[in-house]
Amino acid sequence: MTAPSSAADFKLPAGEFAKELRKDAKAAREKYQGKTVELTGVVASAAQGFEGKNSYVSVETPDPAVKFGSPDVMCLSSDPEFFAQFGRGQTVRIKGKIGKFGEFLSEEVLEKGPETLIRVSSEALTKEFTADREKAVAKYDRKTLVVSGKISAIKPYPGLKVKYIELTGDSKTVIECRYSDTNVVEKYQVGQTVKVYGAIATSGEGAVNIAPCYPVTK
Repeated sequence: MTAPSSAADFKLPAGEFAKELRKDAKAAREKYQGKTVELTGVVASAAQGFEGKNSYVSVETPDPAVKFGSPDVMCLSSDPEFFAQFGRGQTVRIKGKIGKFGEFLSEEVLEKGPETLIRVSSEALTKEFTADREKAVAKYDRKTLVVSGKISAIKPYPGLKVKYIELTGDSKTVIECRYSDTNVVEKYQVGQTVKVYGAIATSGEGAVNIAPCYPVTK
């Protein structure tokens, strides 16, 4: 990938860029291909790519006129942990080159708003759910978490060979981590300390489920 130039050819909200592509993809690609574009917006999601070889952050600009979700732009990076610096709802300003298919490449993060990631240990998180599950669900709903903890168990999904991990919690609740790339678990051992990026998918008596989740090493 080619590094972005020092000055942007275009500066616009991520939602406006997405609208142009949806309205007339051919014209938008011709307009922006090879150009350096600076986008602003709000993080909708972030994740690691296939087999952990790259990552992305999806940026949107909320639009009241769009009933089911605002238009967004997927910003791709060859850095497998590029995604891990972002949390849902965080404002960002990113610069990059536009590829031949209208994809946003070679990101340079120019500015980030206040961090929305919640960094918490598995023990502290489980204590909150054990004490008051409804309160904890409300607190962490739609939030992006980086959970650190020690692997207490590695288990297969019911009826499958694919495995997930459990992180040490309190005496009544554990954290279940179900990775997007199931091969990640094969590299782990019980007793190892890990960091997991994701959001709470479900919670019930004795378990909090984070899925899909992604490994963080930094």
